[in-house]
Amino acid sequence: MKLLLIVLLLLAIPVLAVHTSDVSVVPQLSGASKETNFSFNITNNGKDSINEVRIRIPVEFSALKCGTAPNGWSLAYSDAIECNYKTVSNYLSTGKSLIFVITATAASKDGNYTWEVRSRDVFDGFSLHNPTSAVDATGPTIKTTTLNVPNGGEKWEVLSQYNILWSSSDIADSNLKNKPMTLEYTTDGRLWNEIAKNEENDGTYTWTVPDVKSDKARVRISVEDTLGNTASDESDSSFSIIPAVPVVAIGIGETKTLDVNKDGKNDTTIKLRSVSEDAAVLLIAGIAAPSTPAPNATSNATATPAPSPEKGILTNPTVTAVVVILILIILYLIWRLNQLEKKKK
Repeated sequence: MKLLLIVLLLLAIPVLAVHTSDVSVVPQLSGASKETNFSFNITNNGKDSINEVRIRIPVEFSALKCGTAPNGWSLAYSDAIECNYKTVSNYLSTGKSLIFVITATAASKDGNYTWEVRSRDVFDGFSLHNPTSAVDATGPTIKTTTLNVPNGGEKWEVLSQYNILWSSSDIADSNLKNKPMTLEYTTDGRLWNEIAKNEENDGTYTWTVPDVKSDKARVRISVEDTLGNTASDESDSSFSIIPAVPVVAIGIGETKTLDVNKDGKNDTTIKLRSVSEDAAVLLIAGIAAPSTPAPNATSNATATPAPSPEKGILTNPTVTAVVVILILIILYLIWRLNQLEKKKK
């Protein structure tokens, strides 16, 4: 009797172990705490057809959703951690493969995580596999000194072009996107506006400054890897966005009338008298002082005479500053014209 039992057990062991299969999972790498579709390719390497497949998520994963069964199969059972599929009419025969897709939310930490995939054949032979997939929860490395320009204190004119500069070598990640950079700006320190997205990490971007005056402007650069992890660096302190300085073109002997005191009237006359190799002589023919409101006729106060045009330029610092800036701009333009003329000769 004992001998018979032993023989029966020996006969049963091959039956239970007769089935083998190969199992692979895609993707091998997923983002942390992200809902991801995982595909399991199951190949029957045994001699008997497979009629059941069970897939169990790693214990660190969550929110399991069992996908639609392959043609000829149905979802027989599922719970929070397992999907159980059984054949209806299409057995997985020897040498054939089937793909089962399930959805789950990956773990929140870096690491390699183990799945449990069990396939069973028509004679109850089974194969157990434990494919692994990795989770990347770490953002790219970016130094706090990566952004170089603007980094605080600059004065950039509205609607002018300037180069945003950063040290591309300060950014690193084994899974970095092909075009990982996003650039943004703020004018109030709170609301960020997109400048560009999906840019190369080449260390430079030419930006046309918006028509918004601000003394609280900052730029931020962000970098993203293929799993959606990000890191960023921004200007260490604020820079200013200022109105553009007007450029006035004038030739020798020509006279221009400008609105220097910004009262809506072109009442400041300048004339270019002569040009030397490294200097120009401007004649300020006349500058109108800001208009003074007429005294109230019913008031007993004594009217104050309006300052003469000659004194207005001396007593109004705004007018003086604008005139000086205009003179410097014109001197520079004339010098550049001379340089170009010399090169042509």
